[in-house]
Amino acid sequence: MHNHALQPSRAALMALTLATIICANAAETQSLNPKQAYVKKATWAETMISTRANCAEWIKEAKPKEGQLVGTPLPRLWALIKRDWPAQCGWFAKDLPRNRHLDWFLHARDIGF
Repeated sequence: MHNHALQPSRAALMALTLATIICANAAETQSLNPKQAYVKKATWAETMISTRANCAEWIKEAKPKEGQLVGTPLPRLWALIKRDWPAQCGWFAKDLPRNRHLDWFLHARDIGF
């Protein structure tokens, strides 16, 4: 004797499982934990270069666009850097206004500023 009432539940469970897997994969692709990416070094320049290197994989996968980084984890990452290096971050942001300072993180292949 088969219980046909279980069939819709089984299908719903399979759909929910599939949706969870898809969402988990999407989240993996676009996740960047600012606290893990941030690396404080002896100087601000070393800090910036090391931190940017830690963002490279996320940038490669997420493919964020220049000038469109406000909704990404980069502003939270910038806040961590700014907390430890307020003067340097102030100068950098002044030289690259309108959140363009965040675009610098997209250029991981560059070795300098």
